[in-house]
Amino acid sequence: MNKIIRSDTNEYAEIAFELSLGDKRENLWYRVKPEHGQYLCDDRADSFIVTFFAFAMERGLNLRSAYPVSQKLWYQLTTQVMPQLAVTSKGLGQEIEIFAEKVTEPYPGSRGVGTGMSCGVDSFATLYEYTELCDLPEYRLTHLTHFNVGAHHGQTGSFDAELQRRLYQKDVAMVQKFCDTYGYQLVAVDSNLTEVLDRFWGYVPFSATHTYRNVGTVLLLQKLFSKYYYSPAYNLDHFICKLGEDTAAYEKYLLPNLCTETTSFYNSNRSWTREEKLKRIAEFPQSYDWLKVCVKSDTNCCKCVKCMRTILGLEAIGKTHLYARAFDPQTVADSRERLKTYMLCQVKKGDLLHKEIYEEAIKNGMTFSARSKAYAAMYRLSLKVLPRKLYVKIKKRSLNHTLQVDVNELFTQASEQRRSELRKQARK
Repeated sequence: MNKIIRSDTNEYAEIAFELSLGDKRENLWYRVKPEHGQYLCDDRADSFIVTFFAFAMERGLNLRSAYPVSQKLWYQLTTQVMPQLAVTSKGLGQEIEIFAEKVTEPYPGSRGVGTGMSCGVDSFATLYEYTELCDLPEYRLTHLTHFNVGAHHGQTGSFDAELQRRLYQKDVAMVQKFCDTYGYQLVAVDSNLTEVLDRFWGYVPFSATHTYRNVGTVLLLQKLFSKYYYSPAYNLDHFICKLGEDTAAYEKYLLPNLCTETTSFYNSNRSWTREEKLKRIAEFPQSYDWLKVCVKSDTNCCKCVKCMRTILGLEAIGKTHLYARAFDPQTVADSRERLKTYMLCQVKKGDLLHKEIYEEAIKNGMTFSARSKAYAAMYRLSLKVLPRKLYVKIKKRSLNHTLQVDVNELFTQASEQRRSELRKQARK
């Protein structure tokens, strides 16, 4: 990273990093509202180092900055995180050098406590936890954030600049309206990070780097935040520490090692499972009209993977009726049997989140038709024995007509690895 450029206009305050990778040159920018410009840190490389740390390790690239890095962060990355990831990633990553001067002085005046707000299950659970359940004033939330760093991908499996921009603009407008309704302070950060990554390395799945991207963005705002909560997807009983995996699987180890002398990071939601989070937010009326989980549209489509999983989770605890404005009741009623079939198929595939929903549903008396059970059994058999091309062809035809979902969303790297493991077991 060669230079940090600060710009202020009537529309936004901007920090831009001049980056170089071999012969490639890129300007990576982040923008906030003018009134939040006072919080931007333009004298340290903390944000750059964290954002690109995993990418650099995977590709054996040293990180070099003309600006200093917080000493605590440098120490933790080089002596704690990097050696462990190099071991656990088994050849995928390697130890690198971070060339930058060190600075130990914290930013003065940082008192804010923040968390990301997407109006999804995780963010509402964190909002509930650190407003309604928090008795320590210095740990209560003061600000919510919304970042454009890759979450608005639409589950397309490739980078689409126009789609990402459209989804971000609609989502940040929705979150701002929610914050205005209930009196929360929102700090929104726009960025071209995903475009820069795509030009450097091609499409990079968000799941494998989301913690680095979001924490890196928070570190731009160290003048504001003394504490920041990051909502987890998994507890330590599903711990996997490996580059290329969903960072949610090892962020309970990672987050404490991304702290600086100024800003501390914590996982929120204690040890709550996904179903426990749903139970908590069902006690939080602010979530009823605003819950939004869809990554394909500015409203809940009720057909994508995240919509279906959330509807099933609410069905399992009998709380779907509370979210009639979030999920169209008629669509839910018409899709109930298909959703149950979909859940059984995901359980057969070994999906942990759907297994949790299934166990809660069974405990609360949910029943499944013989047709759903038969379809799930055939699905499991196809995972084991069918060649991939034939499997994909059958699945696309059957799921599009039977479940009415976007089947391309189901062919993630994790699901492909799972099918490979099942086929190996079948051969044995």
